[in-house]
Amino acid sequence: MVQGRTANQLFRTGALLLFSFLILALTSSATSHENSQIKPQPLEEEKKPLVQPGYLIGPEDVLSVEVWNQPNISREVAVNYEGEINIPPIRKLSVIGLTVSQLEEKLSKALSKYIIDPIVFVSIKEYNSQRVTVLGETRTGMYTLKRRTTLVEFLGQIGGTTENADTFHIKLIKKDRRAFIYNLNDLIDNPQKSESIIVSGGDTVYVPPLEFNKVYVLGEVKIPQIVTIKGKLTVIDAITEAGGFTRDAIRKSVMIIRGELGSQEGIRINAKQILQKGDISQNIDLEPGDIVFVPKTFIVHIERFLRDFAYPLTWYFWFLR
Repeated sequence: MVQGRTANQLFRTGALLLFSFLILALTSSATSHENSQIKPQPLEEEKKPLVQPGYLIGPEDVLSVEVWNQPNISREVAVNYEGEINIPPIRKLSVIGLTVSQLEEKLSKALSKYIIDPIVFVSIKEYNSQRVTVLGETRTGMYTLKRRTTLVEFLGQIGGTTENADTFHIKLIKKDRRAFIYNLNDLIDNPQKSESIIVSGGDTVYVPPLEFNKVYVLGEVKIPQIVTIKGKLTVIDAITEAGGFTRDAIRKSVMIIRGELGSQEGIRINAKQILQKGDISQNIDLEPGDIVFVPKTFIVHIERFLRDFAYPLTWYFWFLR
């Protein structure tokens, strides 16, 4: 088994080396003194989900309604699919989206037409409306929320994550399909921020595996390889993981290829300024799927570089699959 894994690793490393040599051969004629840079588009600023003050009643929840000294009115009642309950003498009362205290106030007001100073107590017998779907490297399934629950609390309640979980990129997909990515470790270290990240009914929580969180380091590095992002990984970090630069590396024209196949963008990084002048502004954080390419000659036109290598990059990704 160990021999099989070693052979597979050697095969992948050989493929990376071969691919690097192909790229270097194709780019050996491209030289220039161009210092331009295509800057990555800034990510849209994350909007925090609304904080809910308590459990919100919804369809299929079962409520216990107690009206003091009114046994004929007190009862258990289920919320129908339209979010209404039926309690005589009130025919229909909309309760969807209300907290228990809000419903008690609403019921008291409605019953005051028939009873003098009604005193109402409401409790939830069955929590059936606030379901959350969980996928990925954790205990997958459907879970029911019984109170206001943060993302950190929720993951703890269902048993945490597996050893293979990428806890730096937990995805929370809201009911309206907006998606947010959170670093679970940061949330644990920052309780104030954690309190604002709420899991609600209809949400989906996805915990990705570490295998999806990789970057590719190619070209004039000593050991071309795939590097796993564990938290934060900068350009220099990735190149260091790949053994550092070779003697022939053009450090002022390191290329980051980012984006889906066929629609990549190129980001030029001057690693020489990072290492010699301490210009950390260029030592950007890498994202899953990024390709770090260290050329042997200065790359003149970034767009031409991307166009010329679209096919070999496509071949390369499919080969690794």
